[in-house]
Amino acid sequence: MEYSTLLTGKVKISQQLLIELQNNKSLRHTDLAGICREALERGEEPPLFTTAYVRDTLKTLQIPRRFNEKVFHLMKLLHNKGGSDHKPLSVSAMHDYTLAFADDEKEFMHIMDYLMNDKYWLKADFHKVTGNYTDVFFTDYGMEEVEKGLPAVPMIGLVSQSITTGDVIADEKINHAKRLFFDEPSTMDNKRSACETLCFVLEPLRDYLKPTFTDADENTFFELVNRFDIRHNKESTKKLMHEEQLEWVFYTLLNTINTYTKMKGKGTR
Repeated sequence: MEYSTLLTGKVKISQQLLIELQNNKSLRHTDLAGICREALERGEEPPLFTTAYVRDTLKTLQIPRRFNEKVFHLMKLLHNKGGSDHKPLSVSAMHDYTLAFADDEKEFMHIMDYLMNDKYWLKADFHKVTGNYTDVFFTDYGMEEVEKGLPAVPMIGLVSQSITTGDVIADEKINHAKRLFFDEPSTMDNKRSACETLCFVLEPLRDYLKPTFTDADENTFFELVNRFDIRHNKESTKKLMHEEQLEWVFYTLLNTINTYTKMKGKGTR
């Protein structure tokens, strides 16, 4: 089934999952709504929601669920929508609360109140009757904060995308890597293994990357995993001691695969 709403944009959902959502109130509708709205903002097709997607794929995504995560996710989105160029923005608590993965318009207003009055990171004209915020701008404090390198939910757009290489086995490896990286309990070994799995996906594509990336870029990707202790544990490799380092490697590899598949889909190899 397909339908569209102001809150979500296009939604694609199986009839079986739709019935489950209606009957099982423990399933988080707001997660799915936020993912669809994220796709709309990127100008992309939303994923097809099925019971398998909710059971397997959804848990691999870093979705903003804590209040502070929702705050920073909204800030990043507004920054990308024109706030970085100091363009006036408008948002509606009624129609746009999914931008922040908020549960409802009341939580969205709580987020905006925190940003405007507690932190003074945003300024806006708030119309109480309609719940609309117009002339939304970043303050100097807000601009400084958002450009520090947000947030605790990095690159959700990249992770939530369905990456299809055309090879069923490779696609399963990608999904397996996501589960390893994000499933609890989170460990350095699991994150390192997730990066290694993405390396195995990229290796057979090495020759095909060259028309999409420069030779220098292609060499850099594989130097990246060989120079650090991802695939080789030698004295010459650099030991990665912090999760942030593995996050950098993971997202670099995942984004490389994603970019390649998109360019291939446009007839570029």
